[in-house]
Amino acid sequence: KNITINYLNGLFSIQSMLFFGLSIGVLAGIVPSFVLSSLKPIYVLKGRIFARKKSYLRISLILCQFIISVVLITSTIIVFQQLQFMQNKNLGFDKDNVLVITNHSPLSEKSQVFKNSILMNPSIESVSGSYNVPGSRYGNIAFIEEDKNQYIVLDMFNVDDRFINNLKIDLIDGRFFSNQITSDTTAIVINRTACDFLNLKNALNKNLVVVANNNIKYKIIGVIEDFHYASMHQTIRPQAFLLLDNNNYDEVYISIRLNKENIRETILFIEEEWKSHFPELPLSYSFLEDIYNGQYSNEIQISRILTVFAILSLFIAISGLFGLVTFLFEQRFHEICIRKVLGASGILIFKSLIFDFIKWVIIACIIGFPIIWYIMDKWLSNFAYRTELSWQTFIFSGGIILTISVLTILFKTISTANQNPIEVLKFE
Repeated sequence: KNITINYLNGLFSIQSMLFFGLSIGVLAGIVPSFVLSSLKPIYVLKGRIFARKKSYLRISLILCQFIISVVLITSTIIVFQQLQFMQNKNLGFDKDNVLVITNHSPLSEKSQVFKNSILMNPSIESVSGSYNVPGSRYGNIAFIEEDKNQYIVLDMFNVDDRFINNLKIDLIDGRFFSNQITSDTTAIVINRTACDFLNLKNALNKNLVVVANNNIKYKIIGVIEDFHYASMHQTIRPQAFLLLDNNNYDEVYISIRLNKENIRETILFIEEEWKSHFPELPLSYSFLEDIYNGQYSNEIQISRILTVFAILSLFIAISGLFGLVTFLFEQRFHEICIRKVLGASGILIFKSLIFDFIKWVIIACIIGFPIIWYIMDKWLSNFAYRTELSWQTFIFSGGIILTISVLTILFKTISTANQNPIEVLKFE
């Protein structure tokens, strides 16, 4: 949905923005105007403009800026780690180099002809058809084990006989479907979780009865290893496969495993074959990796937003620190010049002043880390499979802020220490 912004009325109108900007400007000018009006001219003309050495307002603002920076930078790192964890975890199937045609139209017998024709290309390793692919929609059906009262709801995938070989899903017991075996129209393959739920030590040849469809019996012919067909927000649930063409489900997806060499040329070949077999239908395709990772679009968006705000907050915090350092160095300029005349180097001056500023960064980390630990632990609890919070992450984010702060202070210290002290002290 598109949001229409009326720039003549409402919160985002030009008048509101002008009023908001002028208000900020007036408020920002009030404090310095009061300070400047309270200065005595004789001290100003002698270059002695004194302010309170400790301003709790200044310190509080700098501290708040660094707390926000710590929280945002650490959050960004943790969100990125969770994304990497989800994208790199062993999913139980191979999603790389799989092109998925999403035609969303029944192709009838032409589908098999098309699949056989593209298999003639040596750059295409295997092809399969299905009603679902990992990361796409799926339904579920309630079954009951024959002669027992234990119900089980299975997440259903309707596929052809090449599906698990094409996606490299492990078969741990029995066999998968075969179009050569007529009885496979009433056969079912379940995953390890379904097998454990039913407490079946030997699931093969057991019958599962569909509760809501005239008590049709499906014989278990195989058990596959669990794989992450849905996102990692949820645990792997009991799942089953039924043979595609015999259960009133159309072939929605054609999955094509490509050789990693000459991928672009292979796609062009597939496009030409599609046009020759289905000239009336436009070709629509995506890579399986993109379909699967599309489940994490919210997390990817959160990561991007946090990154932008973390950079902005760090820039504002460092700007505030630079302003505070400049202000306090002006107050202590005579002291720095005297130290230099007495033989102190820029590094010694830096060491004598650094703790006054770095301690606020350390305090910000001490305050910010418990906050972010609580927030991110709550966020990670939305995932059944998650990365763990580690102290290394917090040390790393704190180290980023500390390093940038030290470099900022060092830059100002060196530029101040390089000034000729005689120019300042000759009037004393």
